[in-house]
Amino acid sequence: MSGLRRSAGHVFISYAREDAAHVDRLQRTLEAAGIVVWRDTANLWPGQDWRANIGRAITDDALIFIACFSRLSLSRSKSYQNEEILLAVEQARLRRLGESWIIPVRFDDCDIPDFALGGGRTLASLQCANLFGDRYPEESVRLVTAILRKFSLREQDGHVADLVWDFSKVPLDSGQPARGPSRLARTLTGHEGWVACAAFSPVGTLLASTGEDATVRLWQGVAGTPVGTLTGHGHWGRCVVFSPDGALLASASDDRTVRFWRPANRDPARVLTGHTAGVMGVAFSPDGTLLASAGLDHEVRLWEADTCMPARRLTGHTAGVWAVAFSPDGALLASASDDCTVRVWQVDTGKHVRTLSGHASYTRRVAFSPDGTLLASSGHDQTVRIWQVVTGDLVRTLRGHTEPVDGVAFSPDGTLLASTGFDQSVRIWQVGNWELLRTLSGHTWQVYSVAFSPDGVLLASAGGDQTIRIWN
Repeated sequence: MSGLRRSAGHVFISYAREDAAHVDRLQRTLEAAGIVVWRDTANLWPGQDWRANIGRAITDDALIFIACFSRLSLSRSKSYQNEEILLAVEQARLRRLGESWIIPVRFDDCDIPDFALGGGRTLASLQCANLFGDRYPEESVRLVTAILRKFSLREQDGHVADLVWDFSKVPLDSGQPARGPSRLARTLTGHEGWVACAAFSPVGTLLASTGEDATVRLWQGVAGTPVGTLTGHGHWGRCVVFSPDGALLASASDDRTVRFWRPANRDPARVLTGHTAGVMGVAFSPDGTLLASAGLDHEVRLWEADTCMPARRLTGHTAGVWAVAFSPDGALLASASDDCTVRVWQVDTGKHVRTLSGHASYTRRVAFSPDGTLLASSGHDQTVRIWQVVTGDLVRTLRGHTEPVDGVAFSPDGTLLASTGFDQSVRIWQVGNWELLRTLSGHTWQVYSVAFSPDGVLLASAGGDQTIRIWN
């Protein structure tokens, strides 16, 4: 993760002791974005003049001053926070009119105090970040994005896209019911032609996509800002996936190859050849030592990720293979094929464990649940089928899509399942009772793939309308 250089300044957090637990969470949120935070508990040391050090931290190096409030902290008759805010107000009056420097934050539905900022403005007139309730994920995204923009003005390159945010480390509110993504947050455009696949990096800082224009494109994971374009494939891109540590990116293409890339510096690494037809899917093993590839030559191939040498060929499918997925423990591999079946393989031996039959048409994607007990498969029979991994029994058939189903993915906590279809929709299902929670509309052509961010807050869908859509 690239962070902000200390020379770019810091964010000063002003708060009362009653809000310390909330501030702990806020600090983790900011530091997960690589933002340098100044806070008294970490930056003041025994014997230092605390008043002088706090004054310098506010007046000399703070690019953002965050003033935190709650009903409890505002109920105090006296607070050193008032002194910090008065000093910040003096600084704000010296700055250009309209410059964002003070950001109020609420930890509940309290009223922001009316500190006068000059020019008829008050602290309460500034847009605040409401970091409480089920809006915390959305509000924290907006807060971090605003801060990153401010910091980027001090970076020599000046690109927000170079500042990446490890949102998977942000703690979310507990006790909230699993709702899943419900609205369109942003639409990413840039591909020339349909987009076949999108995937988040393991910490959610990057999003990769590929499609008809044979490129692999990188986007900033939260803001969706373009980061770079990787070229080298000679035909349509079909699938992209990050290695578990995020150091490598693998892409599959109709040009019969798999390519390794280093997303950190946008460099090509290696090219894997061996398939005799287009490569439709790729997946890294959970420990990152193996890469599986699925080809239209009816084969699944295993490769050693470090040496790029072939490890094993898995044969048995009687038609093209479109997707592969490792079980969470890395012991099993599932593959989906145009022969209308899902096959399960033992990774260490390559032995065929079982064949899951039931789809009435092409089977296109497979996904293991995070606990490894369930396997979901999507088919052109307009269904998603849920299988028991140990027994191979069919648990449930999900119906709702009105055209072939392509993408399928479990949320990281295993409570939700997302599916995409040629009916231009993304559907969210509740795992367990398999209730259809909602249908997300916005794509104007077939939707080919879907992926949750590592924290489950965001959902990315890739479609034939040349867009990637981010939902939250």
